Amino acid sequence: MNTTPPRRSIVIANAGCGKTWTLSTRFARWCLDRLAREGKASPERILALTFTRKAAGEILEAVVLRFTEALKGDKAVMSALGHPSKHALRSVMLEFAQAIPRLKLNTIDGFFNQLVRVFSNELGLPENWRVAEDSEIRAARLQALERVIEAQGVTECFALVKDGMPKSTVLNHLEAELLGAKGDMATSVLGTYRRTLLGRGYFAWLSGSEHDPSSHKLRTEEDLSILTSRVKDLELPLTKAGKENQFFRAKRDLIVQWARTHDWDALLGDTLVQRSSPHTIDSQFRGVPIPTSWSQVIMELVHHAMAHVVQEGKHRVFRVANFLAELDDACWKAQAEYSAYSFGDLASRLAVHGKMDEWSWEWLQHRLDSKIDDLALDEFQDTSVDQMRVLDRLMQEVTGSDDDRRFLLVGDPKQSIYGWRGGTPELIEKVRHKYGELLDDDAPLKKSFRTCPLLMEAVNRVFEDLTTHADDVDPDSGMTQRPEPIEGVDWPDDLETPVLSRASSIWMEGWNQHESAKAEHPGLLTWTVAEHDNNWQAANAHSVAALVAQRRRLRPSATIAVLARTNKELAEVFLACKEAGIDSVSMEGKSALLDSLLVQQVLALFRLADHSTDELAHYLATRWIFPSVAARGIPGLQLEPVESISTQNRAATRRQIALHVRRQLVARGTSGLIADLYQAVVDSKESID
Repeated sequence: MNTTPPRRSIVIANAGCGKTWTLSTRFARWCLDRLAREGKASPERILALTFTRKAAGEILEAVVLRFTEALKGDKAVMSALGHPSKHALRSVMLEFAQAIPRLKLNTIDGFFNQLVRVFSNELGLPENWRVAEDSEIRAARLQALERVIEAQGVTECFALVKDGMPKSTVLNHLEAELLGAKGDMATSVLGTYRRTLLGRGYFAWLSGSEHDPSSHKLRTEEDLSILTSRVKDLELPLTKAGKENQFFRAKRDLIVQWARTHDWDALLGDTLVQRSSPHTIDSQFRGVPIPTSWSQVIMELVHHAMAHVVQEGKHRVFRVANFLAELDDACWKAQAEYSAYSFGDLASRLAVHGKMDEWSWEWLQHRLDSKIDDLALDEFQDTSVDQMRVLDRLMQEVTGSDDDRRFLLVGDPKQSIYGWRGGTPELIEKVRHKYGELLDDDAPLKKSFRTCPLLMEAVNRVFEDLTTHADDVDPDSGMTQRPEPIEGVDWPDDLETPVLSRASSIWMEGWNQHESAKAEHPGLLTWTVAEHDNNWQAANAHSVAALVAQRRRLRPSATIAVLARTNKELAEVFLACKEAGIDSVSMEGKSALLDSLLVQQVLALFRLADHSTDELAHYLATRWIFPSVAARGIPGLQLEPVESISTQNRAATRRQIALHVRRQLVARGTSGLIADLYQAVVDSKESID
């Protein structure tokens, strides 16, 4: 029986459920269908994009494998391909092989790189632009930040970052907050600003500064003086002994002081002031009911304080908008001087400064020197908003045509791993809502060919009640009414719904029940909560190491995988396993040499010398016996455990370590320093097996 796949569809594919099989069979089927219609398969007219070169290679290999399986008579593959003749299969395979150098089976970064190459003049990029190393891009952006700070003044920049921070701390946070921790622009303030440029941009920020969301009104200085005098004249409650309550006296004096010095943050944060509100449940202070006369006058003062805070916030939004506009411009100029850009920069440049909507489809194809008829998008849950703006132009063309063009979008919100670079899994549903009338229904892939039924059942039980759990954790939205309209801002319809409930509902839109194709596979599932005092990460790591050791004793030949949320947590588990005597433990993707903890620690020390912001390298270099080994090999180097250093001093400590190691590298050379560290290991009395 022939199975005709949807022409244009979205497929939600759970992990291990045949995503690559689906992509490869659709690709092969599209080629065979075009051969039947036009006499040529033309595989180079299919644009298929994924996120890694490895994934692109796997899809290419899978397409070849599907053709081979079909020639051998595989029933499932033959059905998916429409039961083509062997002659048709051989014709397509030959044409596919000849077209491999011209195939557009690429990474999304690679395709954007190609787009920017052909439109670099229109995008305002220098002729010799290139995708550069992170360190070089970061240096250019830091130079831009320094220029803006010098132009605007350090004091003004301090005011825009965080209130109440020491200046040294603010300086440490400026780069991380404005440009992103470790150069992750997508998660930075500037990255957020750039995404607003996809809409009204700078003017959206100005709309926020012009909008007044508060019913509170500022008082004149004369009115404020009269109000302060009323507070000063408030009658004090009496104690049981008939004496004036000294706690109320002290608080009254403080409120008067705050009003006279305009310290509105202190006023609004005060317990007595907060309990003076008619909406509070507890209207007592130190066990004494707050008199109505006090509540009334204090609330008048609170209204003025709130109006002042709102006004300051509006002014700050305006200043931040101007600051970020200058910083954005300075970053582009500095990077142009270096001719250094990241893949994220290319996507942003295309999305904000490109004119994709204005360029005709024929002109786009002419400039790319290729024809694009069909579009397949893999791992769409990791697509950023910038990338979506560019890809949307392609989706409009392919899905909006009346001919036989094909479209396939595959993704799974649960598998989104590129949030650090702007991955936005809810874009899958945005595409479904925008193009729903043009798309065909397609069954989700929910039967796993990797996992036992027990684990699938556990996953279903955890997530099927996610919205209920969210309502229990966060039952209050914190909003008593909808905000007033702001020009250019579309408030969500369910804005009054609690945030966690809204987030879980959006996430659950892409949810489907998980099944297992391995019904005969047994399984064991246990839930373990590690006991800990303060360092929960170390406790978790040692708990995992104990479980691994236990399973190894039961099944010495088994391969055990450990998944962790962050690299730092994984490093903890790695170290805990080493300490537990599990010598064969290794980090995925590392070489046999790097399975040695000491080798990894030496490399971590060198990484820290190169990038003093690398917290994971700092952490790894301060574990096990390495601090004592390094102290012998590099005199004067102190590697104290990270957790023993206050949070405020860790950045400075990393810089000191980096400077010390760089000086030693200059003085002794890389080989000399490694030789000295090796000798220090040899001389160590510690067991390093």
